[in-house]
Amino acid sequence: MQILAVGIHRLDFSPSAWEKLSYLPAKFYEFYARSSSGWGASEVLFVSGETAKEVFAVAEDLERVRDQIEAFFRRELESAGGALHFHVLQGPEAVRHFFALALGAEAFPGGQDQEFLHWVYEGLQEAEKYGTAGSILNRLYGRALLLKGKVGHLPAEFDTAQLYEKVRQLLQKIFGDLSSAQVILMGHHEAFNDLIYRMLNAGFREIFAYSEDEQTMLGLPVRKLARDELEWVLPDVQAIFRLSQDGEAFFRGAYLENLMHRRKNQPLLIVNLDPSISVDRSLEKIYNIFAYDLSDLLQTGQGARPAEKELTALIDQELEAFFSWFYSKAPYKFGKIIGKSRAIEKILEMVARLSQTDVAVLILGESGTGKELVARTIHETSPRKDRPFVVVNCGAFAENLLERELFGHEKGAVAEAASGKKGVFEEADGGTLFLDEIEEVPPALQVKLLRALEHGEIRREGGTESIRVDVRVIAASSRDLFDMVQKGMFRQDLYYRLNVVTIQIPPLRERPEDILPLSEYFAQRYAEKLKKRITGFTDRAKQLLLSYHWPGNVRELENAIERAVALAVGHQIHASDLPETLREGRIEGILRTASARAKSMKEIEAEVIRAYLELYGWDYERVAEVLEIGRTTLWRKMKAYGIRKPVPPKR
Repeated sequence: MQILAVGIHRLDFSPSAWEKLSYLPAKFYEFYARSSSGWGASEVLFVSGETAKEVFAVAEDLERVRDQIEAFFRRELESAGGALHFHVLQGPEAVRHFFALALGAEAFPGGQDQEFLHWVYEGLQEAEKYGTAGSILNRLYGRALLLKGKVGHLPAEFDTAQLYEKVRQLLQKIFGDLSSAQVILMGHHEAFNDLIYRMLNAGFREIFAYSEDEQTMLGLPVRKLARDELEWVLPDVQAIFRLSQDGEAFFRGAYLENLMHRRKNQPLLIVNLDPSISVDRSLEKIYNIFAYDLSDLLQTGQGARPAEKELTALIDQELEAFFSWFYSKAPYKFGKIIGKSRAIEKILEMVARLSQTDVAVLILGESGTGKELVARTIHETSPRKDRPFVVVNCGAFAENLLERELFGHEKGAVAEAASGKKGVFEEADGGTLFLDEIEEVPPALQVKLLRALEHGEIRREGGTESIRVDVRVIAASSRDLFDMVQKGMFRQDLYYRLNVVTIQIPPLRERPEDILPLSEYFAQRYAEKLKKRITGFTDRAKQLLLSYHWPGNVRELENAIERAVALAVGHQIHASDLPETLREGRIEGILRTASARAKSMKEIEAEVIRAYLELYGWDYERVAEVLEIGRTTLWRKMKAYGIRKPVPPKR
């Protein structure tokens, strides 16, 4: 596997011809989607800047992928009237090129893209829509951002693109996923119009605006707030950007202390972007308020741009670190969480940070995605690791029984109870309590649970005294808790108390990069348990694992691998060792893919026949029986479609 960069630059075009090429990214992804089966590229990213347009790809066969990309450019450039000239880099030189552009240490002929990483960000957003973005290119982008942070260089004139990156990194560092963030713009400053529009395109869940001069926000596609509405919205937002002195009363210490109490101490980011405003440093004493001045964001570290020699050294260090990771066969791992996807990498980074704090965590994800494993990993890597980790499934108890399970009861409070009983809050004292299926807690009990979380005190059923407990609570749900709050099915105050930090675990079907690493892990685990020697999976078995949609997520995958290890005769797991449902899922996947590509019925039929033949080991009678056609008909269709059983290689 290697990295390839193929690009064109503006000098080879007239201004009008270059302007015509704005359509290239969408056209490229459509071209890739139609012909990707012949490329052999696992990840593809189109970066469209002002001075260059470039494709970065991750592939085994670089020559074939390069030819495909050049063919695309050649066809489009001929119609646009540009020169047929490409710059092509591969391997470490392609990655060095990426880092150098990010730092401004390298310029395309005809100018330098000061906003290179912004163009990369936009390219990744587009690539996500087409499913061509992956963990390698995402990591390359992430490392470039960190590398740029080390340099801290800003041009003499103020650059909103770099400020936007600083703001975005702050938001991600504190809150994680930007798509769940709500932000408020307060006041107006013409110098920040570009920044505002960048924020509008960043995918925030909602952007509000408030100004004492209503005319200043005209034309901005944001939700304008009146002063009384501002009071109503402030407890729920994640960040406030002050663009002028408007709303000064909302930033006084006493008001913010009261606001944080109403917010249940959810983190709040305040950024003063107007150069005339300075942060009241006393605000930093208020728990979970993060306040920054414009000068904080524009700080240049040592105050000067590193020399070219120093930039080269930084890039060399980053290049070595990147390829050390890139060529590593080991998946991401933290505790017992395993994966190769960018999603898992983000979760591991979050877990590593959260393990050193005591904040409440809400873990969301479908059944079987591993919510308990994430909670247990947070506990086992935290200072509480030597204390109990107690698990309660809130959906497994009736209302009165759940209350006793959580808080315990005194002697005589329960019929036929000869003695009192501790609840799980007391059992977990000093440790961590994991409340799974938190959405199943009845409304009346939600009030008592909220009190326990806020005050660190519980009262047993039938008891009169409060008992102090020191418990870190991690909750989990497979449902949309925010939607339940909106519908009045879950208390808003409890939701915010539990949801100080959210970890969203995507389903396994959305992170196929994790399927094989997890399969290998489970195979070795159960091989040791069953005292077998398993060295891996056959290619057909891997194809089955990757093509199945895994409705039961990691739990279903683990069960499938346990079964396969138990049934395996030799040292490898074969397709026949895997559950029948995976074979059916393979055919469903082929039908979905073929349909999505708008192929003819004959082409779809050919793919289905080939898939069944592969699944059943070229057992023609079995395939004819499954397809409900005669064996002669099967032979005739195979001949018409050019389907032949592969000949094993000579030894």
